Amino acid sequence: MKYALYYTTTGQVVQWQDDEVYGYNEPEGNFARIELNDPLPVDFDVNAQPSGYWVIDGVLTQTAPPAPLSDVAMRAGWAVTAKRADLLAEGVALAGGRRFRPTDADLARLAPIALNHAALGIAAVDVLLDQPPVWYGIAAVDLAVAYSAFIVKREACYSNERLHLEAIAALLAAEDRAGLEEYDATTGWPT
Repeated sequence: MKYALYYTTTGQVVQWQDDEVYGYNEPEGNFARIELNDPLPVDFDVNAQPSGYWVIDGVLTQTAPPAPLSDVAMRAGWAVTAKRADLLAEGVALAGGRRFRPTDADLARLAPIALNHAALGIAAVDVLLDQPPVWYGIAAVDLAVAYSAFIVKREACYSNERLHLEAIAALLAAEDRAGLEEYDATTGWPT
């Protein structure tokens, strides 16, 4: 092989081209071509994808460049959002070891009952609880307590997620790679 076609954004080699470069289209968009001066290793596999090679500062290397800072920040943000989703999926504990894990649809259905059960004259409600879901009858008063506890937990989770995402954005703006790579997405969450 005499030439390597690579992404200019990541430097990753995507195609190896032989001596007759004129048989290939000129690179366009996010692609560029580099002429190879050194022979490739004997065990090199021209068909391997990903290739395991990058072009960094005009030099072919097998050492991957660091991920773009925006990608590092994005992964940190994903970790924060995943933590929030995990905590909400846990729900809140009820008496007897059951858990109240409402979906948004459940919350919409149960909110009027949880908040106004006395005025509506409702004493008990059937809800799906636990995993796998099982129908339970629950006293409207207990539902109101569980609903309130879940809403408080949910809002605390969203508030903490916002704080984390703002901190990540500040680290990205400061171009603090070490801070982003070591970001701890597990702090400050409600229990």
